[in-house]
Amino acid sequence: MKTHNVGYLLIFSAMWGGIVGMMHPHWQLAIEGGQVWAGLVDYPLDNPNFMYLNHAWTMVHQATGLLLYAGLPEKLLSLFISGLIGFVSCMAISGLMFYFSRSILFSILFPVLYYLIEKQMHLGANYPIMLWDVPHTYGALSFSIVLLIVSLWLLNKHRLAGFLLGLLPSLHIAWAFFVYLVMTLIQVKRWCCKQNNLWQRIMPAFICGSLISLISFMDYQYHLIQYPEVMQLKPFIKAFQQWDCHRMPLPVTHPAIWINIIAIIYSIFCLQSQSFTPRVLAYEWMIACGVLGLVGALLSYLPNNMYLYIYRMIPTRVLNVNVVFLIACCAGQLNINNFRGAVLVVLTCVMYLSGMMISFWAAAFTISGVFFGITWIKEIFSKQVENWIQHDQWRYIPLFLMVIIHCQFIVQHISNISKFIFHKDLVIEEVKKTKGILLTASNIMLIQARTRKPVLLYGESLDMVMYAMASMPTVSHILNDIYGISWCNPPESVLHKGGLTSCIDQKLWENRSLDQWIEIKEKYNVSYVLTYASYQLNLKLVEKNSYYGLYRLP
Repeated sequence: MKTHNVGYLLIFSAMWGGIVGMMHPHWQLAIEGGQVWAGLVDYPLDNPNFMYLNHAWTMVHQATGLLLYAGLPEKLLSLFISGLIGFVSCMAISGLMFYFSRSILFSILFPVLYYLIEKQMHLGANYPIMLWDVPHTYGALSFSIVLLIVSLWLLNKHRLAGFLLGLLPSLHIAWAFFVYLVMTLIQVKRWCCKQNNLWQRIMPAFICGSLISLISFMDYQYHLIQYPEVMQLKPFIKAFQQWDCHRMPLPVTHPAIWINIIAIIYSIFCLQSQSFTPRVLAYEWMIACGVLGLVGALLSYLPNNMYLYIYRMIPTRVLNVNVVFLIACCAGQLNINNFRGAVLVVLTCVMYLSGMMISFWAAAFTISGVFFGITWIKEIFSKQVENWIQHDQWRYIPLFLMVIIHCQFIVQHISNISKFIFHKDLVIEEVKKTKGILLTASNIMLIQARTRKPVLLYGESLDMVMYAMASMPTVSHILNDIYGISWCNPPESVLHKGGLTSCIDQKLWENRSLDQWIEIKEKYNVSYVLTYASYQLNLKLVEKNSYYGLYRLP
């Protein structure tokens, strides 16, 4: 395929992905880091939320901070970031699909189909595979960029791949560490086999990207506030394992484990076959990611013996690369231009359109059984269907079904853009007028992004303390004093949830006396309390709607 055609494919799929992302708009977590970087939110230095945002190094905070400082509203910036995540995701997956299938139309249509399948199957290993439709900017954007780097490299777009590879540490340092480790494994293998250097073609662009990462890191160091080292952190870290939802031991039966095992076996088989030599790098990536991911899965059973910095980076996340890679590889190599590929796509589309919410293993066995059954019948009755297949009539069936899915997808979600832009929440508008620190109930999140008001603690994302460990004692005190929950002995309902569950504090807060609320105000300097609408507090109600209630402390 000509180089310019590959470029057109990537551009078109990226534009389509941008539209898809904006059809799923969310307030983005990165906005809050940008607000802090730009000085738009006034936090006390010992606030846990501020400590995390100040300690997290990502150029996303710096970029959003510049745009906010220049006057771009948070809502439009969130819409833009939602589109950007879709932009990168669709470009990456379309590129991978095209590398294996050489079908432009199939490559453009595949990302949405994969997204819909993943949304039902949940194949991600501890850390979910987030392509778009999420507020979690860091995980979604960085994972998509990792896939895009590999995709561009395989399609011989070495300059852009190298540039993004150099930029990766400033976007997500953990993903950069794992990607560089994968590349190191591949390069060692090539040195042993006396093959060409993996870095040779990308080095100039990689240096340019690395320089930008260096500038970003210097700015981060300039703004970084150093906190005194907390003594006796081990009990807090030990207790954190009860809260964490991303570093749990991964069950052997998890689909991601077996997908990676299959990816390793399949890639080794392909590397032994001379007919697959043009795709050596793709299979090397799959083997290296699979091995590294399986090692991470093994380490998840040894959290206390794992080096703390490795534990913080969530090693099992590497398994997710092959979850996307192997599916794209198999679907692409079958290809809708091949009868077996057409059958596979038709079965997948039918299962989605029928709305079957079934498990991964049930879907895998069902699709496999019907797939092999149909192809077996086709071989038996090959003479009877030979004329029909020769006329290529069957090729329109999978394309037709995929187009139907895309049309349904657009009709279902296109109105989300205008709803997001023009929606106004009266309670949130009142919060914007308040002064002082805001106390939020249970798992309410992203209030700072919407109001530019400091928040005492986000109960929904307590796993952030692992990136700002000096905040652990403060978080423990807040949980105990305000939410009635022990950090070291949390209730069963929050185990491995990553934070507080919805309305877990409702009964305690409703029974709290006015004097007790005054004590909390004096100790933590909070002025207002934001709850869900179902709460009835012994405080003055400022505003309420069907979702939120805002109360003022005396």
